[in-house]
Amino acid sequence: MKELREQIYEYISGYNPEGENIIKSIFAKTLNKPEYQILKSREDFEDLYSSFYEEKIILKRKLYEEKFKEDKSGIINYLKASIRHFLDDEKRKLQIETISVIKDEEDNQIDIFETIPDTKIKNQLDYIEAKEISEKIKEFLSEEDLKVLCHIVFKDKNDKNYCLENLSQDAIYKRVERLKKEKLTKFVSIYNFSYDGFQLFIDEFLMSEICKKLCL
Repeated sequence: MKELREQIYEYISGYNPEGENIIKSIFAKTLNKPEYQILKSREDFEDLYSSFYEEKIILKRKLYEEKFKEDKSGIINYLKASIRHFLDDEKRKLQIETISVIKDEEDNQIDIFETIPDTKIKNQLDYIEAKEISEKIKEFLSEEDLKVLCHIVFKDKNDKNYCLENLSQDAIYKRVERLKKEKLTKFVSIYNFSYDGFQLFIDEFLMSEICKKLCL
């Protein structure tokens, strides 16, 4: 039986129909990742896949044929990266369509820039992502872990035991290292939020929505 990379190459080159099932399976697996749930819930799978196939396979067929004609070892990773780039673009388009106008609690339409100072955000997408990070991290971390996060970010602006007043320096160090190396690393790998989104979360939401409630 031919290797997956061989079947993928032959399908893209137009002479092995079995390769499509492999590509579609990789596409579906990527779409199932948490960061693409907004796409999965609001877009039809077949429509998404058809758009990807036309944009990233048909139009790039010659590139695939030339790039992997002699050595096909990197074709799967290249395909996966292509799928992620496509889904990221589609997610961005969907967010732009849905955030131009936000409804407040009384269902009155308000422009997002009426509620967010222009000087504090780079663009609408960063704000939406930062807000999502705030919600997700409160679900992902325990209250004690959130206190450690507050300590890491704001101790230099307050005191060295900020939010962890009852712990020794040794205990604080151990909790900080455990949070950084285990839970925060896992959170980042699961949700794959952008650097700008995290930075805005720290600047705008961490203190106001989490630390003020837990540490003051």
